[in-house]
Amino acid sequence: MLLPYAPWLCWLIPIVGAILTPLFALARRNLRDYAPVAFVGTSVIFSLSMIPDVHAGNFISWEIPWVPSLGINLGVLMDPLSVLMVSVVSGIGLMVLIFSLEYMRGDAGLTRYWFFTQLFIGGLIMVVMAGNLLQLYIGWEVVGVCCYALVTYWHRNPENARYGLKTFLILRVGDLSLLLSILIIYFNCGTFNFLGINIAKLSGSGFLLITFFLYFGGAVAKSAQFPFHVWLPDAMVATPASFNAITEVLAGVYLIARIFPILHAAEGYGELTIFFFAVAWVGAFTALFGASMAMVQKNLVRLLAYSIIGQYAYMMVAFGVSGLATDPAAGYLAGIFHKMADAIISGLLFLSAAAILHRIRSQDVFDMGGLKVRMPITFVCMLIGALATIGIPPLSGFWSEEAIYGATWELAQEAGRLGESALMFSAYGLFFFLMVTAAVTAFYIVRMMGMVFDRESKHVEKIEDQRELINEVSPMMWVPMVILASATIVIGVFAPFIITSFHEFFSPPPLYQSMVYKEVIDILRRVFLSPSSGITYAALAIGGYPAYRLYITRQADPVKLTKEHHFLGKVHDFLWNRCYIDTLYHKVAEGTTAFSNIVHKRLELSIDALNYTVANFFRKSSNITYECIELRIDALNYFIANQYTSFCQRFRKIQTGLLSYNMLMVSIGAALLIVLLFLFGIQ
Repeated sequence: MLLPYAPWLCWLIPIVGAILTPLFALARRNLRDYAPVAFVGTSVIFSLSMIPDVHAGNFISWEIPWVPSLGINLGVLMDPLSVLMVSVVSGIGLMVLIFSLEYMRGDAGLTRYWFFTQLFIGGLIMVVMAGNLLQLYIGWEVVGVCCYALVTYWHRNPENARYGLKTFLILRVGDLSLLLSILIIYFNCGTFNFLGINIAKLSGSGFLLITFFLYFGGAVAKSAQFPFHVWLPDAMVATPASFNAITEVLAGVYLIARIFPILHAAEGYGELTIFFFAVAWVGAFTALFGASMAMVQKNLVRLLAYSIIGQYAYMMVAFGVSGLATDPAAGYLAGIFHKMADAIISGLLFLSAAAILHRIRSQDVFDMGGLKVRMPITFVCMLIGALATIGIPPLSGFWSEEAIYGATWELAQEAGRLGESALMFSAYGLFFFLMVTAAVTAFYIVRMMGMVFDRESKHVEKIEDQRELINEVSPMMWVPMVILASATIVIGVFAPFIITSFHEFFSPPPLYQSMVYKEVIDILRRVFLSPSSGITYAALAIGGYPAYRLYITRQADPVKLTKEHHFLGKVHDFLWNRCYIDTLYHKVAEGTTAFSNIVHKRLELSIDALNYTVANFFRKSSNITYECIELRIDALNYFIANQYTSFCQRFRKIQTGLLSYNMLMVSIGAALLIVLLFLFGIQ
């Protein structure tokens, strides 16, 4: 049953909770710590209350006039996409806050943490529920500011401050790109409302392609896709590990998911094909790129950050493939399903990592090891998340990833049947990138589990010698992990039935009419009997088996292999240095700074010197003019004024004020006038 004002209160309540947090801190610390859980828990209730109504086909576009003269309104859009994502975001947010009660206990800046975490959750839900682009952008900026604030949460560390600046600058590039696209849409369509976007007007103005490339730029930056991927791995290292389970990159992918049905419904605009090609290929390249970077990472949080970059890139591929296909159902719903499933999986992995960091006090995987026995619940939870990330059946990640692989394979087959060679080769290229990514993902996930849990660690033994035995975290921390792990298993086990309901959930609105798969057997056939499935299993084996031998059974030493084989060493160094992209960006920044210094010295200082020379010339000229001309003119003016004053003083003496004298003068004047008239005026 839909609770009153649920589409509004689901995001307003966490924001109100954030505003009240400083007051709660002044009143009582326990109130400050537990109130956020209550506020976000209430948001979860309001979010879940919208599911039955949406499933029954009741969709709401609710607007409140804000600036009516400009057509600017506040609004919410309650449809399958928004309700699904708001339930996921608020649910994971609640798990994170419960986990944080123990993880962040005793931190000096805890009031700031609760404030920005609640504000982040409220802003992200606002993005999801926004009924128009302007309100979406407001929530988008709230999320960005909170992300920056949490990256610099421990700001006394200079490295964290640097990571925060890096995050801020890159996100601002994406924000500017998104803002420009929103303004172009408004000035051409006359509205910010999603349902009012007129593709025909944008196409007629010639701004259609550039508008949505700018829109895509905002999504790429926020979801850390290539080439704006560099901020996320550093940001997550600096951010409190408990917060990382709520991924900001969800907002970027949501942008594409929200606009996709509108673009696909606008048939006959060939330039949009270029847009979908770009979305798919940026996603495919980023997926392989992120997975490759994760292979060599020593920092556990940075490894998971690269993993999440790759997983969200899968969603980009799904949306791009869906836009290129005749029937958008397979790709679009695969992307949505993977977004839901991976949000839970990523939350599970980051909470498990945070639990490990809470005990080890180090993010370096070489400082970990032997935790399988010491932290059994954390091990099982992280194992479930790891296997789901690889795509091992029957976990949820298997079904969502297979759906994306299948949609890409079907696009290639469809293009071949239609004789569209360019599209066919492009689709096979996308599929190849995804398969290589699957193999690489299997490698780094097995490596991570072996490094963290399997081998023994001197660092762990040293901690136990100096302090206390490392054991499982408290129930306050492992209960949220178990809930997310259980959700991953349940969604996976009942996936065929869930996917059927999932497709029906998205089917009623006009934009989703073709997106229905009703038979469970069709889903099973697509997943287990399609050619793409066999290729996927082979890719997982190719990637997972070497990692198993290197990091689980330890039949070979990876360090020794990289030293003995020059090529492997070069590849390792290349990936360890992040393909030198960060270095390139630093060089560009340093070069820009050096160039500006040269310009300042050689141009600006020269201009300043010229300005001083010109100023001195005019100063001297003005002095000469003042002495030779102005002073003499002033003397002449004073002379004339003095003479006139002297004349007036003399003339004043004839004015006695006596009437008889005045009348005499009038008579004399009249007599003179008569004489003059006789002499000159009379002809």
